[in-house]
Amino acid sequence: MTGTPTDEQFRAITAGAGLVRTQSGAGTGKTFMLTHRLKWLAEQGVPPSRILAVSFTRASANELGERAVALNPGMPAPVTSTIHSMAVRLLRAFGPLAIGTEGRWGVVDSDTTEPIFRDITTKWVEENLGRGYAIDEIQDLGVKGVTRQVMKKARQEIDSWKERMISPAQAVERFCVPDGDLSNQSMHAQLYQLLQEGLHEHSTLEISDLIPEAVRMLEARPDVADRVSAAFQHVLVDEFQDVNFAQVRLIQYLTSGHRNLTIVGDSDQSIYLFRHAIPNAMERAPEFFPLVAAVGVEDHVLTINRRNPEAVLRCASMLVDFNPRSAPKDLRSGKPGDPPKLMNYGNDNQEAASVISQIRKLIAGGTPPSEIAVLSRAGSLLMKIVAQACAMKVPHEVTSGLKFMERRQVRDLMAWLRLALNPACPMSFERAAGAPSRGLGLAAIKTVRNYAEANSVNFIDALRGCVRDGLIRKSSKAGEMADLIEDLVRMAEDPGVAPDMMIREVLDRTAYATWAMSQSERPDQVRDTINIFVDLAGNMNRAGVAPNLVKFLDDITLAEDVQEEHGAVRIGTIHSSKGLEWSHVFLIGIEAGVTPSYLSSEPMGEISDEYDPWDDRTGCLEEERRLLYVAATRGKTKVYLTTARERANRPGKSRPSPFLIEMGIMSAPSPTDGYDDESFSQVRFTPRRPARMTARPRIVGPSPDMPDPSP
Repeated sequence: MTGTPTDEQFRAITAGAGLVRTQSGAGTGKTFMLTHRLKWLAEQGVPPSRILAVSFTRASANELGERAVALNPGMPAPVTSTIHSMAVRLLRAFGPLAIGTEGRWGVVDSDTTEPIFRDITTKWVEENLGRGYAIDEIQDLGVKGVTRQVMKKARQEIDSWKERMISPAQAVERFCVPDGDLSNQSMHAQLYQLLQEGLHEHSTLEISDLIPEAVRMLEARPDVADRVSAAFQHVLVDEFQDVNFAQVRLIQYLTSGHRNLTIVGDSDQSIYLFRHAIPNAMERAPEFFPLVAAVGVEDHVLTINRRNPEAVLRCASMLVDFNPRSAPKDLRSGKPGDPPKLMNYGNDNQEAASVISQIRKLIAGGTPPSEIAVLSRAGSLLMKIVAQACAMKVPHEVTSGLKFMERRQVRDLMAWLRLALNPACPMSFERAAGAPSRGLGLAAIKTVRNYAEANSVNFIDALRGCVRDGLIRKSSKAGEMADLIEDLVRMAEDPGVAPDMMIREVLDRTAYATWAMSQSERPDQVRDTINIFVDLAGNMNRAGVAPNLVKFLDDITLAEDVQEEHGAVRIGTIHSSKGLEWSHVFLIGIEAGVTPSYLSSEPMGEISDEYDPWDDRTGCLEEERRLLYVAATRGKTKVYLTTARERANRPGKSRPSPFLIEMGIMSAPSPTDGYDDESFSQVRFTPRRPARMTARPRIVGPSPDMPDPSP
């Protein structure tokens, strides 16, 4: 969006001090408003270096800064950051309490820590199988089978606890009581404690640890908290409707000194309850930030949509009006266009063939493929769409599949780089030792790990010690690996050595590219992946974004992804579409049990007056409505909705979603819709009614000057 601000945008841009809260509906120009507010604050005399703009993706954070500077070329850039990147900056500056400030520590994702978690879980299962825990019911799977089952469920719960700032000690205290129930949660709490001990022993934090660790550091060090809060005069937070408890706590510390906070969001686009986003976060903001609210609370609403046809917008707004709310959705565009088109099919094969056929016609008619998207609530429903797109040679990209940063080649090279910072990291060593294979099999790798642990040495010394003591074959390339790790450590300490130079050193001395290509059925993709990664490191270094290895690894670990394909139809989940828009949007599977999901078919229910970290609800009917609202408002010209009576992965006949009635797209079942009366009779329809007016509960939010309500 460009041009002159509307009256409602101008009022939000020029708002005063304290808490400025702007409800920005879909397509109403929230980024435009935020960037103009950044410019306006600078014009009022606030130094840009003391303005912090926080977003939830790096792309949107960078866009805020770039557009603010473009508005006034002579103005220095404000500080822009994602919430996770801000946590890393604080921890790098002051040190995480769990690890301390001595030595180097690394940031990894949960996939990287899988080896250590697998070892911990395997050992725990071996010691506790047959002792009365829930795993006894599946002990016929054997230790390996039980371990796989336990790891998946435990990891989900551990990540959930971290997002709610529940520490291992708190989880153990709650679930591991003497003579208590030997439940899955008791087992998961013990594994959580063991995992964190293992990570801290190896100077490692997972991404999900960053914000909780930053908050705990600030809680324990008031002097640091004062310095941090004094660093900025204004903080602006985008997409505030998606914040969770830990993120609110961090923002409290960032604003406790100056007490100027601008939040922008749309309560009807809150779709991350499964990540424990706080319900009604926008409405609760004054209670979460009492110090800021004491200065004053200024509310604004952006209602002019510049993206969607009025007919599409009306249907989407009707849907979310069925959720409890303080006022009906007020959003208008005046843009001409058709309402969403409903297409019913007998089965998912017909659905896929028809959708791809229509997409081919759109492309043939001049619509760029990049202006078309196929979205679904469930990724599994997209498999036949992808297959049909491949068969019909429609250019496409699948966003719910394996991302660039998750590819094996990227993870292998990252392991080598992490060894340069921490040559005692067992997770990085285990991966690098097999990339490429160096005559070190699983048994030899375990021997080296045991030697390092028993002698308290890093893997440079462990490799050489195992060769010297005859514990592994001299014919292995263990000595060469030790030499390379040692050289990489030396290179990492040299400020003149860029990260891309270190990657090339690994490639040259290990012949990794040749080996990786020989292991793949798609060697060209492997080669391209490696080249893109090397170029990415070089570009980030030359741009000053990642001047050293520590910064490069932090940024790459927290990166969303690398977009490789352009000019392609987007195929992905609704969650992956947040913040994007296309001319034509196909929404697949608008059926009961899919949209809304059968796992989230119940209303949210009562919300506690105070934040409860043990409330583990991850979905509700209201959020399912918001998901479809988000999906429908991605379409700039045309929105298509599909249903199929039969799906290969779903038993029995599918039924149309009750949301179709709530959107005003269906008024009554009809044989022409492709469904018989029996199938429609099972759908729970809700008659059209005005938005429900509900009083919001009083939420006592945590703040630096209030007791923490979590146990």
